[in-house]
This record gives sequence, C-alpha cells and structure tokens, in this order.
Amino acid sequence: MDAAANAEAGPAPSDGPSEQQRRIHSYLEERGLSPREIEVAELLMKGHTVSAIAGKLFISENTTRGHAKSIYKKLDIHSRQELVDLDDQLTRA
Repeated sequence: MDAAANAEAGPAPSDGPSEQQRRIHSYLEERGLSPREIEVAELLMKGHTVSAIAGKLFISENTTRGHAKSIYKKLDIHSRQELVDLDDQLTRA
C-alpha cells in the first residue's frame, strides 16, 4: 500500500485502552480491587456470563463467582445490574 492509500484509509486504530476504559480501570483500582478482580469486573460490565468469564480467564466458575462476590462487596453493590449501571455512569462521565 502506498502513502496516498494509507492517508485515505484514515488513522490507524489505537492499540491501547480508550479513555473510558482507563477511567473504569482507575475507579476499580481506587476501590481496592485486585488485578484479577478488575479483569472479572470489566467482563461482567460487558455482560459476559460467569461461565464465559471462567473460560476466558482459565479459572473455575466457583472462582469467578468468588471474585464477583468480592467485587460486589468492595463496590458496595448487590447485583450485576448495579455493576452495569456503574459502567454506564463511568463511561458517560
């Protein structure tokens, strides 16, 4: 591909996390979540099931549920919907 074709294609997509993803990650870190809990929380916020998260992260479903319980406690929330609502709040901020 020549320079003219590259220019027409537009800017290359960013490989790093978006500003919204960084904001969510920082928020979760500030609340004391471990790196693994942050991974699980981000996947839960995206609507992934416990089974899907377990498979993606190579952990058991029980471990995933344990992380979810810890996440809910640290964030003082009581349901997955509250976690999704929190994600919506943080991405709109």
